[in-house]
Amino acid sequence: MKKYIYYIFILILFIPFGAKSQVQISVTGDPVFLHTVFNLTEAGSDYSNTVTSTSGPYIDISHSNGLSRLFGNFSWRVAINKSDIIWNSSLQIQVRRSGDGSGGSWFYNSISGGTNFQNVTDIPNNLFQGMGVRNDVPIQFRINNISVLVPADDYETTIYFTVYQQ
Repeated sequence: MKKYIYYIFILILFIPFGAKSQVQISVTGDPVFLHTVFNLTEAGSDYSNTVTSTSGPYIDISHSNGLSRLFGNFSWRVAINKSDIIWNSSLQIQVRRSGDGSGGSWFYNSISGGTNFQNVTDIPNNLFQGMGVRNDVPIQFRINNISVLVPADDYETTIYFTVYQQ
């Protein structure tokens, strides 16, 4: 009888590690750009051609497997890209992670890369990578090349964050 219980325990232990378990990403919030109204009072006055978000979205990285979530024995990388809806090619979006967030796994918790601003393009580029569960990783956006030469309009692009298990 002990032998059967042992085999059942072994089977139950390995069931959660099936092919369906995967790394998951959750993005909450939107970038907030405060003080972005340019108040020009004189012709020729200088103004910044860059706007940086004061707060932004937060990213959570988790795993669909409970044991992997608990122990953090998985590594991952986050990539970013955009898809323009209405956009002026002179405007440049940049992104970085502005903090580490917090770890949610018992053993393996790490995050690296992505602390410098990098361009967001139509092609996915690695933003940062890590190991284990991460919660509330803050993301900051910057828009460059704002100019009177860029026609006034409502510009729109979609930003995609994709997580890959490594």
